[in-house]
Amino acid sequence: MTKENFVQGSLFEEDYLIRTLGSLASSPEIALTELVANAWDAGATIVDIFIPEEKGQNLIIEDNGIGLTKDEFYSRWMKLGYNRIKHQGKKVKFPKEVDLQRQAYGRNGVGRHGMLCFNNIYEVITNSNGKESHFVITTKSEKEPFIIKSESFIPSKTTGTKLIVEVQKNLPRPEHILEVISAHFLHDPKFKVSINRQTIQLEEHSGLIFTEEIVVGIVRLKIHLIDSKKSRKSTLYQGIAFWQGGRLVGERSWIVGKNMILDGRTKHAKRYSVVVETNDLADYIREDWTGFKNQRELDSVFDKVDEIVQQMFSKIAQKNIEETTKQIKDDFREQYQSLSPLGKYEFNEAIEKLIIGNPTARQDAINLAVEN
Repeated sequence: MTKENFVQGSLFEEDYLIRTLGSLASSPEIALTELVANAWDAGATIVDIFIPEEKGQNLIIEDNGIGLTKDEFYSRWMKLGYNRIKHQGKKVKFPKEVDLQRQAYGRNGVGRHGMLCFNNIYEVITNSNGKESHFVITTKSEKEPFIIKSESFIPSKTTGTKLIVEVQKNLPRPEHILEVISAHFLHDPKFKVSINRQTIQLEEHSGLIFTEEIVVGIVRLKIHLIDSKKSRKSTLYQGIAFWQGGRLVGERSWIVGKNMILDGRTKHAKRYSVVVETNDLADYIREDWTGFKNQRELDSVFDKVDEIVQQMFSKIAQKNIEETTKQIKDDFREQYQSLSPLGKYEFNEAIEKLIIGNPTARQDAINLAVEN
């Protein structure tokens, strides 16, 4: 459509884009997680983040990915709602010297706006195809949601992208961001992230007790049960975590779909965590990665995960029968001592069946069952 075909185009308040980005523009945890995911999608193997000590100083994110040409920057970075899967496919493209394969995380094209969490103006310095492109991006425009305020170009022999923003709001704490990002990406030796020169230890399966691989329809899953006491993880890691292609979907929870797999107050819930790995659920993930779409096709997947996790806890219960039995005997010492030898035998047998049959039950629930 030419200019002559309409009378007036849309106008935008300068904070229009920031207001539409929701938590991405207000939560440094979400913003930096998305920017790390962008580096992954750009074929980076190294991501360095510098977080300043106070406002008014620069926050910098630099990766060694494939970078963007001027035309790519215009058509990708500057397009609202850019559909990465439609235009680039699901596979990540790497610099020529890197021989790797990985699936892209990008879905709705908003992650690149993460720098707006800290200021409404920022810089992008990106290297690709023998040229370094330097853009200054801002939302300070009445006619456009965001614009290129200035640009310049010089020859370059490297690839990769550097983002620079002077922090005016939402100053993040490096140690907190370190923990958040480590909780959102699975360990990959070919993908290293550092904050203020401290390397992030991405999620590893330390404290692993059981692993089981299953197939539900066309979905392949690898389910891991982890002892948090052995892995020394914080409460940030409790619950069941679904990982699509190495990135956490939503938040960890003991509720999966319609199933409450574990009461969060039980000792098992406080001690153990479950990791479910897959590469087959990308089409079911919400565009902002906050969880799964409400699709019935996943009910069978969630039911199977519930079944396998219960089996894993049953195995643990069998190993811990002696410890749990001792606890129950202590709680019912007087009643137990008054039993005949046959009564004690039947009591022990009943407890064993109760524990194995209800591996995730709370201690007070078991005591109530014993009383009855």
